[in-house]
Amino acid sequence: MFFTLLLAGATFGVANAQTDSNDHRLVSLWASYDKALQADKPREQQAVLLEIKARASREKLLWDWYDASVQYVKAVTMRDWKQRERLRAELEDEIRQAHPSVRIFHSPQAADSLLSGPWAAELKSSRNDAFYKRDRALSGLPFGKILPSLLENDWQWALWTRALRGGMRGVGFSALLGLDDFHKDALATALHVYYLQRKYPHAE
Repeated sequence: MFFTLLLAGATFGVANAQTDSNDHRLVSLWASYDKALQADKPREQQAVLLEIKARASREKLLWDWYDASVQYVKAVTMRDWKQRERLRAELEDEIRQAHPSVRIFHSPQAADSLLSGPWAAELKSSRNDAFYKRDRALSGLPFGKILPSLLENDWQWALWTRALRGGMRGVGFSALLGLDDFHKDALATALHVYYLQRKYPHAE
């Protein structure tokens, strides 16, 4: 199964890697898929998508793998709708056993059980900003366009996703007083908040 290499044991997502307009890392393969799509060649589409899944699994490219998996189901069922339920069930099974970041993006409520325990370390060692950019909860915030670039890893993203599902829509600031001169700490905090309010006036 393609998902077996997506489970654990490495840092996922590489900063500054070349991507296409959809944040895919396997640029040439996705270009081949787009060409087959424009030419209306479903069998070629399916073959390329399977190749993308296999390579993305080997290279631990979570977004490429997920998007190819979803597009593959669509490509096959466009030709044969009778396979829809079977393929959807197989995809759900793959995702249940995939990396926690994939599981959270596919089903945000999964963050409730994946933020702690053995999965937390995997989330903290991963950074897949393609998921952040497509998170509807984050994109709906006034500062949704800047937040993805500020997240250090998938664990922070999952935490935000969980918080937003609980109704949080703003950010608060405070200083931990007592470690140094509290006058300086309070002033620095106030200046930081002032700067952010001026730079991002629509944020809460």
